Amino acid sequence: MSYQNILVTTAFSEKCGRTLNRAKCLATSCNAKLHLVHFIEPLPAAAFTYASAALIDEQSIIQAAKEKLAQIAKELEILAENFYLEESLPKAGIVNLAKKLNIDLIIVGSHGENNVITTLLGSTADGVAHNAACDVLLVK
Repeated sequence: MSYQNILVTTAFSEKCGRTLNRAKCLATSCNAKLHLVHFIEPLPAAAFTYASAALIDEQSIIQAAKEKLAQIAKELEILAENFYLEESLPKAGIVNLAKKLNIDLIIVGSHGENNVITTLLGSTADGVAHNAACDVLLVK
């Protein structure tokens, strides 16, 4: 099977490099369009209740994420119209964006944060693998 539209996710961690490289190689070998996405998860309401507004500058977070995403996209030779910064939970956001863009392969890292929320709710990779309408490649 030859893929035409590939979506790769990044969390900006060092572990994402392998996933991004695998996506670039696969897109090149399939002559596919490569799309890149990063998710900014919504801050919990408690963050605004207990922290000073001076400590949480949401616009600065968004701007820094845009710059980092653009840098990665440039390294992967992804056009500006093919990378996305989304403000939502990644698990559902990846699946929804894939449908919207007619993605036929999603590439996600199998690594992630090991914390209580992941243990209780499941990993992003697991959620995407079980809910995506297209193929999903998990990269270790």
